[in-house]
Amino acid sequence: MSAERSHHALGYSKLDKLNACLHFAGKPVGKAAKRGTDKHDLVEGHIKGTEVSYDPYIISAANRIKGYVPEILSVEEKLPLVIDFDEVSYGYADYVGRDDAHGLVVVDLKTGSQPASSYRLQLTALALAAMDVYGDTSCKCVLVYADSEDDFSFEVTREEAEEEIKALWTRIENKENEAPAENSYCGWCANKEHCPVFTKPIKSLLAIDEAAEIQASGFSKEAILANPETASRFWGAYKKFTSLVEEWEVDGKLKQWIAQGETIPGYKVQTRKGRQSVDTESVLREVVGKIGHKKAASFVTISATSLVKEWAAFTSEPLPVEIIEGEVSVSLVAAKGGK
Repeated sequence: MSAERSHHALGYSKLDKLNACLHFAGKPVGKAAKRGTDKHDLVEGHIKGTEVSYDPYIISAANRIKGYVPEILSVEEKLPLVIDFDEVSYGYADYVGRDDAHGLVVVDLKTGSQPASSYRLQLTALALAAMDVYGDTSCKCVLVYADSEDDFSFEVTREEAEEEIKALWTRIENKENEAPAENSYCGWCANKEHCPVFTKPIKSLLAIDEAAEIQASGFSKEAILANPETASRFWGAYKKFTSLVEEWEVDGKLKQWIAQGETIPGYKVQTRKGRQSVDTESVLREVVGKIGHKKAASFVTISATSLVKEWAAFTSEPLPVEIIEGEVSVSLVAAKGGK
């Protein structure tokens, strides 16, 4: 099972982010990392037979990993990254093994839904390190998703992996030669408050406060929505601004000042009653049978996703109720590379 382990400042998981922007800095791990560790432990336990899981996703991930590496050589092995005879980093391979053709395979288990392209350099570095340890000249890299079956794989030779990772490391060592670049990882970066990618548009947004400046900048609904470029720039500045407002917990600081007796122009604290809650299992057991299913339907909410998952874990029989598909929603997300 996962044990406490050290992490290199330039560990493999940061490489794809650094490739997009050399000034990327990771944030402290949070709930998502804890969830990932728990999933890794469940999958590992199922593979080793030390823990029985009834979660269909865990079972599927474990079976797929065993299919990729019928001969497992190591689990969570620490692999050093060596460039020009110097150890420059290290990371951990979830599984290293050999396939039916006795070829070297590294498997990385991922939770969440980040695209496979977000992990390509991480897998390439793991493959390079594994080839150095096991003496192979080629390696298959496999990405296994614990929350879906959308696995991804590619093969890389030692020469290819070394060339690509060495080129990135040269850029990392000379990062002062590259300016920060907007990309899809900006929201995860701890350097946002100092990064011009974020601060410049925010400062521009805050500076538009004089009538003359507003007229000169064309700041109006008609001007902003006149074409895709001005609209996207305006939206981007807004998203960056709100991101920092939330991360800095500005509202919390204002509430603190008001509680200390400070006067905050334009704002005051309003107290609202907390939301009522009730134990769901108790309601199903004590209330629904008495009040009737029709009336209970007005206040009982069912998670369709959880229902499907729990039913599949309970029986292989088809779900006896219809799953109604909701309308497809469309949302704006940052394009890869910020383009």
